[in-house]
Amino acid sequence: MPGLYVTAGETYLLVVDNWTSDATGFTITFTGTAQIFDNIPPGIVSVQQSCTNPNQLIVTFNEPVKCSSLHPTDFNLGPGITVTSVSGIGCGTFTTQVVLTFTGTLTSWVKTLTIQTGTDGNTIQNKCNNAIPPGTSMSFQYLAPVSISGISPICAGSSTTLTANTAGGIPAGATISWNTGDNTPSITVSPSSTSTYTVHITYGGCTRSATYTVTVNPNPTISVSPNPAILCSGTALVTGSTEVPGGQWQYNDGSGWTNTPNPMNLPPGTYHRYVTNLPLGVLAISLTSKLLRLHRPVPIPVM
Repeated sequence: MPGLYVTAGETYLLVVDNWTSDATGFTITFTGTAQIFDNIPPGIVSVQQSCTNPNQLIVTFNEPVKCSSLHPTDFNLGPGITVTSVSGIGCGTFTTQVVLTFTGTLTSWVKTLTIQTGTDGNTIQNKCNNAIPPGTSMSFQYLAPVSISGISPICAGSSTTLTANTAGGIPAGATISWNTGDNTPSITVSPSSTSTYTVHITYGGCTRSATYTVTVNPNPTISVSPNPAILCSGTALVTGSTEVPGGQWQYNDGSGWTNTPNPMNLPPGTYHRYVTNLPLGVLAISLTSKLLRLHRPVPIPVM
């Protein structure tokens, strides 16, 4: 092609139409007195969370950058978060994408990645050694690992509330889906048998999940011994028992419920026994009361 007269300070674009579909590309040789150079620094196109590893981010640049210029300290995710490694995808000499691995608790919501001068003395450089300016930043959406809180085990016929959450809360715009069909952060369940519940939360292009198993135990029973108790004078030592240890025992002689140790001494009368606040997780359970009869033998006259 004929020579092109250029003016210093202006920018020119050379377009090569690869109409032959040559997969090997082209080698272009420039001659003349003009000097061709690139003084535009590279930039960040996007930052995306990894959907398979919540402690990784994928950073995409707008042009190839030198693999040798990459260093974990070039990247800043804020206080308490440390980038421990940076790996260029397909990195030989140059790459356009890197994977950052970090430690610390990055909370859910819109976060910011900032470029800084690393301990290697530079930031990220392109082929012409132009470096991304320190302070360059890019915001991105991040979803921390999902967890479910609730109470387990529970007794048959009881219910418990399950709540899905992430570090930093559930961000606005996230979608929630339980295997029960619900789409709220908390659900109340009353399983008739041991059941497993799963929640999926989607945000920033990734879905993270958690499961929670609610164990259902049969309702315990309560008994007292002796029942009935027969005494001639004084009190009778009565012991309550149940399959679940612990809890607070009470009795009622018709005038109201009173906390009592177990076993306890009772004078003649009719009583109900009751136990509550059993240590089934943190769930308080009240068991069915039992009737206790204490009486004195009726004296029989001797003729």
